Amino acid sequence: MNRTVPVLDRRLYKVKECLYLLNISNTKFYTLVKEKLLKTIKLGRSTYVDVEELQRFLKTLVEANEGSSK
Repeated sequence: MNRTVPVLDRRLYKVKECLYLLNISNTKFYTLVKEKLLKTIKLGRSTYVDVEELQRFLKTLVEANEGSSK
């Protein structure tokens, strides 16, 4: 099965947007950050995820899922 990573049209996404895109909780998001599976960018008081980082993370999820289904 060939799955594609969604096209994201902005450079930076806020945490709340990432929660929605990934369909995960706030706790899970920060667990991924703590485990260094997802990198964030701090700008003042706001936290963002770069679109390339988000695509990289999604690609690893798809690849891991494909590997486990074989």
